[in-house]
Amino acid sequence: MNLSNTNSDTEYYFEQIEKYVASKEYIGRISEVIQQGMQIFAKYPNAKAVSLFTLKENSPEFEFRAARPSSQKEEHILLFDKLTEIGIVGTALGTGEITIDYIPDSKSEAVVLVPLIASWGVIGLIVIEIETYAGFDNASNLANRLTAMLAGLFAGSIENSTLFKNLNTAKTVLEQKIASRTMDLTQSR
Repeated sequence: MNLSNTNSDTEYYFEQIEKYVASKEYIGRISEVIQQGMQIFAKYPNAKAVSLFTLKENSPEFEFRAARPSSQKEEHILLFDKLTEIGIVGTALGTGEITIDYIPDSKSEAVVLVPLIASWGVIGLIVIEIETYAGFDNASNLANRLTAMLAGLFAGSIENSTLFKNLNTAKTVLEQKIASRTMDLTQSR
């Protein structure tokens, strides 16, 4: 692996994260938040594919949420199931830290598992498939530190978006109740 190439890939990744952070002006819809975040995770050095799995509401099960490239949904799900079966997903979730391991049945391709942790706990997992993994050097250490920061921002954005959506739903329900009560009072007068 060419170290200067890895350093420039890591610099590019850092620049993309900087742009992502600078563009956070408002809370968007959760689909927009996910799309923006997935675009940045896809810039991880040597990334071949990226997928997002989130915990189902009130369940310990994960569900496929998004991928880049999106045309390979079934492959992403099969890989996630295989990683779960051999315990790599459990390791990443247990430590709450980025985990790098070789893809089963592959000698050079690896996966980077990135837990997404919000204030209420784990909300999801990013799976980054990388083409080559030559070990842990300074460039990969920096890329993983950047990814950990990005994961925190991304998880916070998802959390904020979810809370904002729930708040708007509660506001709408409350407005409907107030309108109904006002009509009842008007009719009783």
